[in-house]
Amino acid sequence: LPRSAWGSTLEQDPGSVEIVATGHRLKAFRRRLVLEEGAKEQVAVRVARLPTAYLRVEYAQKPSGMGVQFDGRAVAVEFLEETSELDPGDHTLVVTAPGFSEFRWARSLKNAERTLIKVSLTPKPGSGAGTRGTPRWLFWSVTGVSVAALAGGSYFTLSAASRDAEERDKDPLVRDPGLRDEINGQARTGNLLFIGGGVFALGAGVLAFTTDWGTPTSERATARRWIRTSGRGIWVGGSF
Repeated sequence: LPRSAWGSTLEQDPGSVEIVATGHRLKAFRRRLVLEEGAKEQVAVRVARLPTAYLRVEYAQKPSGMGVQFDGRAVAVEFLEETSELDPGDHTLVVTAPGFSEFRWARSLKNAERTLIKVSLTPKPGSGAGTRGTPRWLFWSVTGVSVAALAGGSYFTLSAASRDAEERDKDPLVRDPGLRDEINGQARTGNLLFIGGGVFALGAGVLAFTTDWGTPTSERATARRWIRTSGRGIWVGGSF
């Protein structure tokens, strides 16, 4: 019946009539009547609320891959973030995430009891989960590039200085003008590599303070320089 009809007199055909009243967290009310022609019956509907406990969950963090189980069944992470009505009794909550220790809560709730569970996951020792430091491989990569650049700068600078000295020892009339341009190019390359190496060295110094050194890792970076007869360059490789 619509709410507007509650408390009103209703006309019914004679015979059996069943009155049912239900609602959220309410005990169902049922009463069956047998109406005779011309009879009048008044029914007082009384409903009682089921015993109810209230539960809400707050998560301090939600790492990737987090799973939640409530009373032994998997539920969405968002489940219970809004206050939920539960039957009183024993309840359990288990929260897991890769790299974190399991969070487990178990308790018997009473009628009308309101409970807030604050879930805070603890990183497993050595897992690196939840850390905010930069990875170690980044530090070693930047350091490797810096070393390679400085080594390359040293090579080109020393090579240019040596060839310049050889040219100066020659008679000015037999000196090769094209060779002078090549020597100047080597000197400029050496200077640029020194500048780049210094910048990367500065970055490595900053990373030395921000890197998470407590995380076990097998990351490593290697750097080496190579020189070709017809050109020049730096090659950096690593295994991460």
